[in-house]
Amino acid sequence: MEKKRIEYIDLAKGFLIILVVLNHVNADFYSFHNNTVLCVLSTFRLPLYYVLSGFFISFKCGYGTFVEKKINKLIIPFCFFIFLTNVYNFLLHRICGGSLPNHEVFVYNSPFYFAWTENRLLFGIQNITPWFLVSLFETYMLYMLLYKYCKAKIGYILPISLLIGFIGFHVRLPFFLETSMLALPYVIIGRMIRQYDILERLNNRGWLQILVAVLCLGIIAVFRPSYFSFVVNDYGSNSVMSVWLWGVIGSLGILLLAKTIGRIPVISYIGRYSIIVLGVHLIFYADLWYLISSRMSSNAATIVVTVLLFGISFLSILVFKRFCPKLVAQADLIKFV
Repeated sequence: MEKKRIEYIDLAKGFLIILVVLNHVNADFYSFHNNTVLCVLSTFRLPLYYVLSGFFISFKCGYGTFVEKKINKLIIPFCFFIFLTNVYNFLLHRICGGSLPNHEVFVYNSPFYFAWTENRLLFGIQNITPWFLVSLFETYMLYMLLYKYCKAKIGYILPISLLIGFIGFHVRLPFFLETSMLALPYVIIGRMIRQYDILERLNNRGWLQILVAVLCLGIIAVFRPSYFSFVVNDYGSNSVMSVWLWGVIGSLGILLLAKTIGRIPVISYIGRYSIIVLGVHLIFYADLWYLISSRMSSNAATIVVTVLLFGISFLSILVFKRFCPKLVAQADLIKFV
């Protein structure tokens, strides 16, 4: 039987993936051309995904089963979305004869090469977003090793994770590993929030949850940290401690807001299948923008492209979960143990 879903988690993920798509389409337009808003959104847009991943970590079925599940939920979809991007680029190149920008020459990029290269945008302007699935998998594996060899003692796990994150903040590694190292404390904080029922302590006090949520986001706006870019491990003038601090505060704000609301049907649905939206939307963005922006103003094109991308994402959810659920984390494809 399918486990009962926690509705506010789906809603929070829905908020996040919508912000991700809007940021990719036109960050300035959707932040009202306000740099403070843009910076505030960047502080929690990805950290909350890592925090939420800590909510559901369990080793009750053994470490081998844990690894198997994460391969099915993250690595298989990563390979599928890169494969899908290659197929799309190949077909468009053949159909258009190389007349469209970014399709003059077709170059196949394997998932391994995409994850290995230090040039994060070398995969073309299309579809950099699957990088996050690799990073999240690595963060899970780092947490598993810490949990296993520290005998599940948070007194050891948390400080060691901070040390690992500090190293990740200052180095450059392939496979997005430095970002995964930096994000490790987020996962542990998420685990602690769930384990110690921190959010539940405000249960049935909607006004207090809203107040704390607004306070969290307001504090970030007042201090206005530099823009966070996890994909290239660049955090401007922020220190590693401020990256963690603002990420956790912003994540708490959105979680409390989502918990107060509970569920918004369309947004919660998007959140439930956010991995599909994440992997698909950027495949089509560059070509849609090229075709539409030449026919209308930039602001109008932004809105039209956004609507089309969400429409494509909805269609992809319906198709993929029906015909290939094992490739998009809706069912297990492989079984090792």
